[in-house]
Order: sequence, then structure tokens, then C-alpha cells
Amino acid sequence: MKANTVITSSGSEVYLNNIYEEADRYIADLDAEDDEERKQLMRRPAIFRGMLKTIYLNLFKKEPGESRQYNRCSKLDYDNIEVLDELWDVYSLLAYKYNQVPSLLGFSLMTGISRDTFNDWAKGEYRQGSAHIRTIKKWMEESEGALLDGAIQGNPGCMFALKCNHGYREAGYINEQNNQSLELETPRQIAQRRAGEKPELPDLS
Repeated sequence: MKANTVITSSGSEVYLNNIYEEADRYIADLDAEDDEERKQLMRRPAIFRGMLKTIYLNLFKKEPGESRQYNRCSKLDYDNIEVLDELWDVYSLLAYKYNQVPSLLGFSLMTGISRDTFNDWAKGEYRQGSAHIRTIKKWMEESEGALLDGAIQGNPGCMFALKCNHGYREAGYINEQNNQSLELETPRQIAQRRAGEKPELPDLS
């Protein structure tokens, strides 16, 4: 069975969409001895990003001569936020499968939708309005939650991303049996964050 297929009730092996099919083509072309080595390679951020770029080039990039409405670099209909949300689900599931953090940057790489476009949606400057605002907020919250999980597990890259992209601050750390152990959020901090205040993170300096 390939990495991203499913088995139907009749026993057939199928792809749920062409993104998964492109992902498996990319994985099959990796310079690896066996499927297990390919799986481990996919956990490397650069290899995973290469897969996202390949998906974009083969599925979503506009062909030469195609109109570029609003300077779009993607074949996708930006007005159809429901379809874009379904694509986010496919992208984020691939990210989790290969131990990556889903992000708007990664989604941009896979779809060709620019960061400026995402910023316009978040600021309410897109003509379609509230549906895009709600959806981009949901994507950002999922990305933030994945970063929090990584920071709790001691990933310094996730900690750095939270500070740079989500306004978190470091506050202190504890040392248990000579290991730094992070305590990210108390119930009070969770309540503060839900009220719009940023909780403090452990100080790793």
C-alpha cells in the first residue's frame, strides 16, 4: 500500500484526491533504500517543503498565458473559501503525518496563495468578507496550537516561532533531574489568552 492511499470496502487502493497522488509520486522519487527510509526522509523540513513545491508546480501553478487576476499565481478560486478550507485540511494532515507544523507559509508554498493575500483576509480587506476572516483565523489558531505542542515538548524552533509570529514572551523554566522542563500555560494563562492577552512562556536564557 502506498503512503497516502486508502483501501475501499471492495479492497481497492485509491487516492482521495490528486494532492495525495502527487505526494506519493514525490516520495517514490526520493533517493532511499526502502519505504521506511523514505518515511524518515519526509520528516526533514526541507524534504517536506520540496513535496509542497512539487504539488504546487504540478497542480496549482498557472500555465503560461493564463490570466492572472489580482496578480494571482494560483489556479485556485480565492472566492471559494470552502474549497480552500478543504485544501487546508489536506495540507495540515500531510504536515502532521510527516511530523511538520502546519503554517500559512507551508500552505502558501503548496497552493501559490501569497502571504499578502492571507494578510488581506485577516485584516478584512478582501471583498468576500467575514467567511475569509473566520477561516484564516481558524488556520492561524491551528498553526499556533501545533507550535504550542512542539514548544511543550521542548522544540526550540517552535518556541522561536511563537515569539516571532504570535507575540508570546518567555518567563522562566524549571530544571528537573538536570533536564529543562517547560511549563507553558497555567489555567490562568489559558484564560488570559482566550481573553486576548498573550500568556508568558518559560525563560530559556
